[in-house]
Amino acid sequence: SSLRGCFCLQDLCLRGCTQLTTPSLEEALQKLTTLNYLDLRGCENLKPDSVVKTVAEDLQQLRTLRFGFECQEKLWPFGAKIPMMSLTLPSWDVSRLNLRHLEIDLALVDKEHPDGEAGVRLMLKEGVLALLKLKFLDVLMLWNPLMLQ
Repeated sequence: SSLRGCFCLQDLCLRGCTQLTTPSLEEALQKLTTLNYLDLRGCENLKPDSVVKTVAEDLQQLRTLRFGFECQEKLWPFGAKIPMMSLTLPSWDVSRLNLRHLEIDLALVDKEHPDGEAGVRLMLKEGVLALLKLKFLDVLMLWNPLMLQ
């Protein structure tokens, strides 16, 4: 709620904010239209698809979006659940995103598919190919790219 009054904010790092929820972030982001940089890595209660939709609709200025898990053992020990809910890349409307830098973790992609693992791999490849169509994208950082094999 304290972010709502920061209308001129350009960079926002909320890395590791485990109490942050999707509805509260969406509400704050609608007011932060001047945001250029948003770091949501380690925010385990967010739904990435909803975040991307909000970015596409409300944050035309945003150039950098970073989300995924933190690979620091002190934060999330080996074997712990990877934070953040799953993403479904093909559902993103990339035509509305003006991002220059996008960082995502492919291990977060939804693993449910009627065709099993082969379907998940195809969905991932199609999603990454869609991301490459982002008009202004300079940097695409993919964590866990082995999921594409």
